[in-house]
Amino acid sequence: MGTRMSLVVHPTYSCDAECDYCSVHKLGKFVKPMSQETLKLLIKRTNQFFETKEKDDSGVTFYWLGGEALLVGDAFYEDVEKTIDDSLMNKKISVTHQLQTNLLKFTNNDFTSLKRLLSSKNDKNKSKIYNLSTSYDPVSDARKYRGSSAEYNKLFAKSFKKVKDENGRVSMVYTAHSGSMDKAKEIYYFIKNAGFSGFNINSVLDFQGEFSEEDFQMTTKQYGDFLIQMWELWESDNYKLGLTPFIGWKKIVDSGDESDLRCHNDGRCSYSMFSIGPDGSIHHCNFAQQAYEKPLGTLKNNTFEELSGPKRKNIDDRIEYLENTVCQGCRWWSYCRGGCPYEGRGHYEGRFDKTYWCESYKMLFEYINRDKVY
Repeated sequence: MGTRMSLVVHPTYSCDAECDYCSVHKLGKFVKPMSQETLKLLIKRTNQFFETKEKDDSGVTFYWLGGEALLVGDAFYEDVEKTIDDSLMNKKISVTHQLQTNLLKFTNNDFTSLKRLLSSKNDKNKSKIYNLSTSYDPVSDARKYRGSSAEYNKLFAKSFKKVKDENGRVSMVYTAHSGSMDKAKEIYYFIKNAGFSGFNINSVLDFQGEFSEEDFQMTTKQYGDFLIQMWELWESDNYKLGLTPFIGWKKIVDSGDESDLRCHNDGRCSYSMFSIGPDGSIHHCNFAQQAYEKPLGTLKNNTFEELSGPKRKNIDDRIEYLENTVCQGCRWWSYCRGGCPYEGRGHYEGRFDKTYWCESYKMLFEYINRDKVY
């Protein structure tokens, strides 16, 4: 099997929204958007990484995030197209693109080049459709545009309709917080009835280790109850929505197959993922950036090969440490592997902490395995 690689790329940290539980946009005041020179160096480093790898079934996925990834404009993504086309990479390995956006800039812009990057063939009608991911919150006013949640909702609805009218497909990231706890049914059916292709549940957590906005803080029991309610809704709906991370956990329940776990739980992130800042800084992942962790290196001074695997030994050591200490004997180890290391900060001591949401996940895993005999 070939080498698979994920590159989370932030062309800018700036954002046109002001969401109450997000701090990433604050970085935009200090870091300029990605330059063409940095973009070219990114593609060069990606080429170098695959030069010595098995080419069969190898591929890289570029995840374009922000801040707000649309603020750099369509010209940036035209440069992405040209830079990749001018290299040999697309002849050696598969290249795919995904983008996370609040959608607000789609209202009055076409983003022709970006849509080409995000397009895939629809087997039913042989046409090209584009896929992107967004974030939204139907049960709170935490998301704001120029200080107004009403204006945010208005622009979002207009842009979402435009994407759907163009045959685009939109998945959604939902950030669970204290205001979500008794609204699982409302959230689930909003996402389903609005026509999102699937959704990903994340938890609100300040990666500095403390909740910066106490209004959004939830307990581990509250979050566990919320996850169980979501699973019940998904189960009663015959698992129709593509719901991450539930898809990966259901696969384990059904067959023991762990291949669809997301990066929080698969234990392999030190070998398969990097996050790139607008200035060319290289981080372990975008959570590491949010935690203001010191970069692993830079595109200018380091190759991805130099910084992969054993060079990030602290991540691998954490897995081994947890399995033989605080997580030893846990029957849910294959589901979780201690969770994301950046969810463990502040409420435990040391980098080898398990996720803050350990008890929440245990509650869910007990529920989804309720019919099994051990």
